[in-house]
Amino acid sequence: MKIVLQAGHENIKNNCDTALRGSTGAGGEVEINIAVRNTTAELLEKAGVNVKKVDANFNCEKTSADEDYDLFLAIHCDMDYPDDKGSGFCDFPEPSTDGATERSQYLAKTIQDYFFPAVGINIKSRSNANTRYFYMWKHLSLKTPCVLIEMGQVKDAHDSVILKDTEKVSKALANAILQALGLQDEKDLKIEKLQKELDEMRESRNDWRTRYKQLEKEYEKEVQELRIHRDLLQKDLSEANARIEVLEKAIMTNKTPLSAYSIKERFQSIVHSLLNGGDFNA
Repeated sequence: MKIVLQAGHENIKNNCDTALRGSTGAGGEVEINIAVRNTTAELLEKAGVNVKKVDANFNCEKTSADEDYDLFLAIHCDMDYPDDKGSGFCDFPEPSTDGATERSQYLAKTIQDYFFPAVGINIKSRSNANTRYFYMWKHLSLKTPCVLIEMGQVKDAHDSVILKDTEKVSKALANAILQALGLQDEKDLKIEKLQKELDEMRESRNDWRTRYKQLEKEYEKEVQELRIHRDLLQKDLSEANARIEVLEKAIMTNKTPLSAYSIKERFQSIVHSLLNGGDFNA
């Protein structure tokens, strides 16, 4: 089984078709396309797939249509579309121009359905004349099924973070291709699904650990503040008890018979003396 992986826009400035030389892609796109193509090719070759890596100038090779490939995949990243939270899609040639349209459509759908959920990028088809009549389609054999993938939006706040992790993206794309070509069995898919669930559980566990530590720190802070407040109250209570004892002793040591009025007057005098730091017998 032999396929072709093309890194979109790579070396396009040197294309033999001068009309294509200005199609340099979105900012930062080419580097991602190349990295994903190369790593995806390595993974597929380990799985026994014969991979031909090409740049954007494969149309200039006179032998490009001489061989029937099992898949030609053009790897791209889309530009940013405001307020859509990122997205990507797979497309295939205009059916009336594609000699392998049924296979192209099957491969496009299978790759799309597997790849995007695996990396966490939304699917939103933006099929247009540039993808349906992509310049490479007419330079391939009629029996070669063709797919163009827009892996995500390279400038989107959400997608850009994912696309920069080219190892993860390449693994998802390689598995999507193997699935589409019928080279990945059900056992492998189940293992991969379980691994993904395990990774998500570990991530959730780590989030809970982080939150627990935060709550623990907040709790310790609150406990410390309550302890300080308790100590202040105990201090105030001790001082109040000491004053009461002093007042009680002062009253008990007063030997002179006093009228109700003079007792009240004497008590007020004692309180006043205490509050001003004076002598109780004054």
